[in-house]
Amino acid sequence: MSRRLAEVSPHLPHQHSTSVHPVLENQFLRLFTAYAMDFNKRYNRAGNLFHRPFRRVSIAGENHFMKMIYYIHANPKKHGVMQDFQKYRWSSYEAHLSNQPTKLDRYAVLEWFCSKENFIAFHQVEQDVSKIESFLLEE
Repeated sequence: MSRRLAEVSPHLPHQHSTSVHPVLENQFLRLFTAYAMDFNKRYNRAGNLFHRPFRRVSIAGENHFMKMIYYIHANPKKHGVMQDFQKYRWSSYEAHLSNQPTKLDRYAVLEWFCSKENFIAFHQVEQDVSKIESFLLEE
């Protein structure tokens, strides 16, 4: 699998890089600012919506990357939104399996799992994400 890591790694941020492409950083800034302004206007409030800043996490290898993908997809189940996270409407899980146009680089992600079938099988088994949770901001 280390060969795949080298082949697919151009699609991921470099492990030792902490910089973000300025265009991407600006787009996220605009998105979060617009969302906060709309939310504050809608609920007649003011101030910062996000109490803690987001932080970047370096991916420490193939297993870490695969578990992070799982963690993101399984988040609705973890927080009790729905039991079957694979059917969660707002998840990218289905977009990875679909043939519909998307901005996701689904083929790069599926390559990590060697096939679409392995991607599905990996998600059907509850993964131990305890080692990656220490990197996350959630309580």
